[in-house]
Amino acid sequence: MIAFCAFVRKEIVELIRNKRLIILLAIFTIFAILGPLTAVLTPWILETMSDLLESSGVTVNGITITVLDSWTQYYKNLPILLIVFVLMFAGLFTKEYARGTFELIISKGMSRNKIYFAKMLTVLGTWTICYIAYFLISLAYNVSLWDNRVAQHWGIAAFLYWIFGVYVIIGMVSVSGFSASVSGVLIGTGVFAVMPELIGILPKITKYMPTQLTSGILILTGSIKPNDRIESIVVTAILCFVAGGIGAKGFSKKQL
Repeated sequence: MIAFCAFVRKEIVELIRNKRLIILLAIFTIFAILGPLTAVLTPWILETMSDLLESSGVTVNGITITVLDSWTQYYKNLPILLIVFVLMFAGLFTKEYARGTFELIISKGMSRNKIYFAKMLTVLGTWTICYIAYFLISLAYNVSLWDNRVAQHWGIAAFLYWIFGVYVIIGMVSVSGFSASVSGVLIGTGVFAVMPELIGILPKITKYMPTQLTSGILILTGSIKPNDRIESIVVTAILCFVAGGIGAKGFSKKQL
């Protein structure tokens, strides 16, 4: 356990040293501000362009912006942020493979499972920190600029997307246990993230898919209840454990 904690600490120090954590926090903060800002500026932009739009046959009447418009931007930005996050960590294992660092660490008595799960924990911790920052900044603007009581179960809706992010990141780490190239990790992660959406085309199993956790705006507007996502949460949790286990198995047998 001491060795595991020491390795996690080393990973955290490296995150800070190479400024990856700071860069991610900056990106998440910028997008957190852009969401409410976009909602606030939309009426002004449309009013400015009203003459041009009218000449095209489009009439712009008075537009009322509510907190739901800001929350809509919140969820529109999240796929971009998740992609950026994956891109930043796609080389988590591949760089170590190329440098031969894993061989050195293992020769000092560190087990492969500890290395694998320490890296997973570090990445999940980073995702959690960045996501909380994004959520709290967005919430602060939404509460100060609009009546946030209009939005229903906003905390639960945001939490569900965090779970989906965990699902994607565990998939990325799992693929990293097998692939020695960044491109392989990105392709594998993309398949892992998109496959449920493709399978979810079948009506009877749609409600079980992890991608259902991304529909936070439906919860905010009251179109669905949080309980409607219980099946998705259970399936996502199972897939996370399975993917994590498969990745650990693959890493334990991978030739370094």
